[in-house]
Amino acid sequence: MGIFTAADGTTLTYREVGEGPVVVIAHGLLATAEHWDSVAKPLAEQGFRVVVGNRRGREPSGALGADYSLATEISDLHLLLDDVGQGAALFGHSYGAWPALHVAAERDDLRSLVLYEPPPGEGKFGGAALPKVRAAVERGDLDEAMTILVTEVSPYEGQGGVAAYRATEMWRSQLALVPAAAEELGVIDAHVPDYPKYGSLSVPTTVFVGERSRGRRPFGTATAAVAAAIPGARLIELVGQGHLAHVEAPVLLAKHIADAVT
Repeated sequence: MGIFTAADGTTLTYREVGEGPVVVIAHGLLATAEHWDSVAKPLAEQGFRVVVGNRRGREPSGALGADYSLATEISDLHLLLDDVGQGAALFGHSYGAWPALHVAAERDDLRSLVLYEPPPGEGKFGGAALPKVRAAVERGDLDEAMTILVTEVSPYEGQGGVAAYRATEMWRSQLALVPAAAEELGVIDAHVPDYPKYGSLSVPTTVFVGERSRGRRPFGTATAAVAAAIPGARLIELVGQGHLAHVEAPVLLAKHIADAVT
């Protein structure tokens, strides 16, 4: 496990596996670095050193902090990249795609950039569900808050629906992340995409969208807008996938990432 210190003094950690060219993964909501092991390991087997940042709000990294914002995530990701060395490929999934985009526009030492379904900003993601999520968190009812997140914000697409999901270890592991997710949702909804800034990107960029997401809200439409704003970006559809390929088809996703960064 790697450890570094954020600009505000918060301790941050990352997991790493493999040897070779570096691929840094920035994960999204309701996720930890450990949740990405099933992608990191097959990617490492293809000859990469895979570094997965454990974003703040997830142990053993520190708390989000009182002044948490997207700028916090951008600063943390810059420092993670500094810690692992120059020439990394950067992959951002969901919320992790937003800081990845900004970091890529602010530095010139990245080998490549890969994005997977960034969520919409400007109040179009959490929207009317966000106050309900926050109220449930304040009551201490994390199960109810989680239910709102996976039915009204980012609908769960897995086999058996939410009832089957609730019975899994993944659900139990994500409950502890719900308070952080409520704060992160507020940051996403406050975010106004900076399309002119994305238009300045010169790093080779690939954008993934799941077949089940393409053309649909919330992720498909936001992804298309981002891809259109980046000069020369390749938009690749992952056949049969939705937003959670890292859970449903991790080996397939690892292969696509390897192809994109090679």
